[in-house]
Amino acid sequence: MFAAKAWEKSPLPTPHDPTVPDMSETNRSSCYYVIKSVNSLCRTALFAASVCRFIHLMRHPCGVVALYIRGAGIKLMPMDTCLEILFQLPEATGCPYTLEDMAARTLEEQLADS
Repeated sequence: MFAAKAWEKSPLPTPHDPTVPDMSETNRSSCYYVIKSVNSLCRTALFAASVCRFIHLMRHPCGVVALYIRGAGIKLMPMDTCLEILFQLPEATGCPYTLEDMAARTLEEQLADS
């Protein structure tokens, strides 16, 4: 619904059917799906193991911090950096910081480094 409303406000031509596609459809050879998620980096291995191809776009840390602060200001995003969950991931073993180091940082620093 939000995507359809945003599309209506954009200068792009309106598609014939702006509804969400049926993900259980068997013939998807000509379909492309876009997953936009701020906190889905930990799902990269799942995407890589599936039959789909993906592009991971990295955003400048200042843009990420600004998004979270703006989202929290209008009550659309919680101001939770999920540090405990992130430090439970196998990839966290290569992190040069400890959970305690990160928890002691400001929210902006946590968001920029997580």
